[in-house]
Amino acid sequence: MRNSLSSKIAFIAAAALLCAAPALAASPAPSVDDALARIAQYAPQALQEQGAPGMIVAITDRTHTLRIIPVGYADAGSKTPVTEATRFGIGSLSKSMTASALLELRDEGRFDPQRPVTAYLPWFSVHTRWRSITSHDLFTHTSGLPDGGLSTGLSAVYSLRDWMTGYAPGTHWSYSNVGYDTLGAILEKLDGADYPQIVQRRVFAPLGMNDTTAQWDPRDLENAAQGYLYRADDIAVPQDPLLAPAPATHYVDPAGSVLSTGADMTAYMRYLLNGGKGPNGALLSPQSYALLSSPGVTDGHELGSQSHGMFHRYGYGLAIMSVGGDKVLAHTGGVISYTACMMVDVTRGVGVIALSNLGYVGPRPCAIVSYAVQTLQAQAKGKALPPVPAPEDAARVTHAPDYAGTYTSSGGRTLRVSASGDRLTLQDGASIYALYPRGNDSFWSADPQLRTFGLQFGRDERAHIVEASSGPQWFTNERYNGPRTFTYPASWSALVGKYESIDANGYYSPMHVYELKGKLYADGTALVPMKGNLFHLGQESWEPSWVRFDELVGGKTQIARMPGSTLYRMQPY
Repeated sequence: MRNSLSSKIAFIAAAALLCAAPALAASPAPSVDDALARIAQYAPQALQEQGAPGMIVAITDRTHTLRIIPVGYADAGSKTPVTEATRFGIGSLSKSMTASALLELRDEGRFDPQRPVTAYLPWFSVHTRWRSITSHDLFTHTSGLPDGGLSTGLSAVYSLRDWMTGYAPGTHWSYSNVGYDTLGAILEKLDGADYPQIVQRRVFAPLGMNDTTAQWDPRDLENAAQGYLYRADDIAVPQDPLLAPAPATHYVDPAGSVLSTGADMTAYMRYLLNGGKGPNGALLSPQSYALLSSPGVTDGHELGSQSHGMFHRYGYGLAIMSVGGDKVLAHTGGVISYTACMMVDVTRGVGVIALSNLGYVGPRPCAIVSYAVQTLQAQAKGKALPPVPAPEDAARVTHAPDYAGTYTSSGGRTLRVSASGDRLTLQDGASIYALYPRGNDSFWSADPQLRTFGLQFGRDERAHIVEASSGPQWFTNERYNGPRTFTYPASWSALVGKYESIDANGYYSPMHVYELKGKLYADGTALVPMKGNLFHLGQESWEPSWVRFDELVGGKTQIARMPGSTLYRMQPY
């Protein structure tokens, strides 16, 4: 009896000592500084993989800026580094600022987003057979208006009288920059000032965003990063694209003309994190903030891999996501000289933004923003921080053997695709080229005959690869058992070719029109015949875009007209 009691007392004493002793095997929970250091470690790699010369990453919580991480060059030519004071264009992140200014007017009783646009702009006109478009439709990209043309601002809004809506308002989601130009026109009408002055007074000044402007001119761009574009106009992005400086422009656009710094954008993210409140009080009522930050549409289409799944639910200029179970407000941005990505975790109370000086034809800098949000979530939960992503393997192909085979054109030209592990090579004649994936069975190679369009593989009903195309060039392998000859109207021969234009921001816009398997395409998008030389742009009947070919000279049309845009023939095929 005595021995049993002694043993029990000894066990209890030993257990107490173990509990009191430090747990040598347990790792301490990561700190915020640990998380920020991990994000900063990834930044140079993320910049390299995006391909931009420079970038700034800014991180905040609800009360103060946590870290600003400048990476790379504000000017690649002079090797001028990005600093905390460097301005970048934020592109479509501007949309929620336009929405915020209008929602302030809502709180003043001067604006109702459910009223028709014509209640505020009597001259507003568009060809439609459905109900009147409201501001709510414009905010949520459900108006049926096209994305926009080469003009911006009031010019773009006025030109809508020549456009056709593609669907009844509220029934589909289709991104429309000209919709936000229209909202900017309403804002100017109601506030009685120009757009840059309005957002300066209503948004930037109350939030302390002293280095932010909503207009560009050479003076505003003096302390901004030099923007860059891809030098080539290839549809398939080269593996190591050459960059060229973008021109300095005069630019005012409620859809995307804000220039800002990383520090100023942390102030804007705190405004979103704190329910529409600035350092000196609320800018928005709870009801207006809910319109800004809650989904007004929940059936949005995804806009592509570069947006990291953002655009399935959309509010007023902001996408609403769920990341790790948290509610996140997000958006990407892209203008002629810059790209941007922002995620604001309102559940966790942190916001991350990345701004870069690669123009909107390039990928958005979302990889580091997404990683930063996940890292900060892990830290807040006391979990191990996610490792820095492995360097991108640009040549790695998932299921590479699926593409291997010999592909032959009707004229006898042969392409031989070979797989070795997770790599693909292409033999065209005597030359061999690596194939680099571009998503959705698409690849780029340095083959001069395939460089413009890249190489797109096609599958049969059993998901087997049976064909490949590059613009108008078409090849099949031994598994293909469909038709090999196709007919199309002889009049289409007058339409095919390359058309070009320069937009209002100085950006060069090419469009390649070609015939493939009896169908007409513009840069890979189907042209569906409507009447004469008028075509619907896209297979979906509700897509609100069209193109009309005019001025037949020498057997070739010389002009391609699209909503708000006119492109001119540069070369035939």
